[in-house]
Amino acid sequence: MVRKQRESYRGIPRTDKTLECIVDGCSNLRRTRDLCGTHYNVFLNGKDPHNYVREQAGKGFTYPIVDGMKQCSKCSLWKPVETDFYTITSPNGTKSFYGHCKKCHYEYRKPQYEIEKAERAVKRAEAKKAREARANLPCTFEGCDKKIKARGLCFGHLNQFYTKGKVTELRTNEKSYIDEHNRKCTDCDEIKVHNDFYERPQGGVQSVCKECWKIRGSFNQALRKGQFELAEHYLNLMTEKARVKYQDRFQSKLALEGGNDE
Repeated sequence: MVRKQRESYRGIPRTDKTLECIVDGCSNLRRTRDLCGTHYNVFLNGKDPHNYVREQAGKGFTYPIVDGMKQCSKCSLWKPVETDFYTITSPNGTKSFYGHCKKCHYEYRKPQYEIEKAERAVKRAEAKKAREARANLPCTFEGCDKKIKARGLCFGHLNQFYTKGKVTELRTNEKSYIDEHNRKCTDCDEIKVHNDFYERPQGGVQSVCKECWKIRGSFNQALRKGQFELAEHYLNLMTEKARVKYQDRFQSKLALEGGNDE
C-alpha cells in the first residue's frame, strides 16, 4: 500500500516550501512531496492524507487554519491563530503553530512550572548559603589573607587571573584593591572610590589617591627647581609613610645643592 502511494507521488517537481499543503483545508506550508509535515507523516504511515480523518484529538493530525482561525485540540474552541497560539519555526524557515492554544498550554505547563519554580528557589537559597559561607574565607593564594571574591581568589588575584591568565604575588598597586569599586591609598591608607584615583596608561588606576598624588607632584617640581622651602612645605603635608620615603631624597638634594654653593 505504502509502495503504491509512494510510486504515485514520483515525478513531482521539487517542493516549493512557500506554498500551502495540497490537502484541502490545510494551510500549513509544504515540507516535501507538496505535503506539510503532518500530512507527509500520514503518507509515510501508509494512509491517504487526502482522506485521513483524525480519530482522537491531538494525535496524528493538526487542525487546519480557516480564515485566520484555528481550533484548539484541547478546549475545541476556535481562536485567532496569530494571537492565541504559540508558533514553531523550523531551521528552514517553515512556520507552524501549536495544536493547543496559549491558555491550554499554560494550564498544561502550570504544575511543572510550579515544580521548576520551587527547584530554582532551593538552588538560589543553596547558592546564597554557599556564598555567605565562603565570604569570610581567605584567598587560596599562599601568603594572601584577603577575602575571597570568586574562584577562591581575592579581587586582586582574580583580576590577575582574568587579565594575565596566571596568578602571582600582588604588586603594591594591586594590594591596594579592596573590591571592584573601592581601593586603599598606599600613602594615606584611606579607602576611597576609584574616581578618587588617576587612571594608569596601561589600565586600572594608580595606587595613590589624587590628593596625595598632587602633593607628591608639587614636592618633586619644587625640588627640581631648587625651591627647598616650598619642597619642605609639601614634605610636611605628606603622611608619615610617604614622608619617610621622600625624606632621603630631600636631604640628598639639599646636601648636593649646599655643596655646589660652597
